Amino acid sequence: PGQPHRNERRANVFAAEFLAPVDDIGPALDRVSTRTVHELDELRLDWGVSESSLVVRARERGVLSDRQYRAMFRLLNETGRMYGTRPGVPTETPELARDVLAQLATDGYSTTELDALTLLTAGDRTSLFGAPEGATAGSRHLTVV
Repeated sequence: PGQPHRNERRANVFAAEFLAPVDDIGPALDRVSTRTVHELDELRLDWGVSESSLVVRARERGVLSDRQYRAMFRLLNETGRMYGTRPGVPTETPELARDVLAQLATDGYSTTELDALTLLTAGDRTSLFGAPEGATAGSRHLTVV
């Protein structure tokens, strides 16, 4: 019963350390507080991780108390930093996945096969990655393993 939660926690810890090693980001996290929330904007741009994950890292480092941690999440919600895009903050586009799908389409894979490969509907795949040029209605056979 507790296994999925433990695995998820371990994955989160690994991802956090992989994307923003505490030895490297630690000194910058020391400046984070409810009075300096703008620091999160800069750290997000520098490190490419969400502001909420930076708040979690600051708490893990002991920079934020439980009360400050809750206050930071309230502030993230109130200022629109928690979800969605923000003006002036660039969003990432999944270029590698788009390029792989474009190459598969160029190699003759059909839209049906691309949908099966990505486990997405054609509309969802197109909205996420764009429509690959050269995709056909069907011809080659793709086996998903």
